[in-house]
Amino acid sequence: MIHNILLTGSSGYLGGTLLARLKRADLPPYGKVYALVRSEKQARCVQEYGAEPLFCDVDDHVQITTAIVDREISVIYFLIDAYNQTRQQVMIRALGKVKERTGKTVHFVHTTGAKQFSRHGGVQHDRPLLDTDPMLYDIQKSAAPPYKWFAQIWPVCHVSDNAALYLQILRQILLGSDIGYNKDGFFLAASGSIAWNDIYDAFAKALARRGVVDDSTVEQADETALKGMAEALGVDPSIVPFQVGGKYQIGWQPQYPPEHILEAADAEVELILKSLELDS
Repeated sequence: MIHNILLTGSSGYLGGTLLARLKRADLPPYGKVYALVRSEKQARCVQEYGAEPLFCDVDDHVQITTAIVDREISVIYFLIDAYNQTRQQVMIRALGKVKERTGKTVHFVHTTGAKQFSRHGGVQHDRPLLDTDPMLYDIQKSAAPPYKWFAQIWPVCHVSDNAALYLQILRQILLGSDIGYNKDGFFLAASGSIAWNDIYDAFAKALARRGVVDDSTVEQADETALKGMAEALGVDPSIVPFQVGGKYQIGWQPQYPPEHILEAADAEVELILKSLELDS
């Protein structure tokens, strides 16, 4: 079965990494790869990696539905705005129309973060959660997000490992394998866990070394800081902590250990600061 594929978020770090690795992933045959874009610059960039740019307003339900159905797109990677449900519903209904037209099995791969299965997301389980857990759907369904601050342990995953998981999911789709869907369609990408306090400490030290902050002391955000962060994120201050805060059966294993995020913190700060200098 030949699938046409749509990547959203191809200008971001998840979608962009996936697109950059797609052609050299030695996948089974597939049809066209479309990349959702908003500008001519983005269009030129995705074309360099073999994708056909798709100019489409995801908030125009008729336009995005027509684009998916007319191109007979049967696999969608949704890597944008995980907290808005409307766009996903429209795309899933469009996939249903593609299935009716072509008879193909359709797939919608939706990405959220580890927060969905943390206390930030209302999950009150102290045990490690695995994507092989048959109760995973029920755990998430019954969660009641408190939007309170917790300095807890956090699952982490290198972007390259995350892209490798996406590619392995796609490989199994193209092979026609049953990898799980609906209540059994969870894929938790993590190589391990790191305490948030250690992550904050690593980045604070990197910033202090460059004189961006006065010292490397990490303190709780006060009301003024939360308001400023909320304004930048476009959310209510109570939701700021929630905003900032793997399946081996399909053949995926991470290459980077969880401690890598601490080792890479200094280089990451350097890269971000250089990027800010170029934009200013």
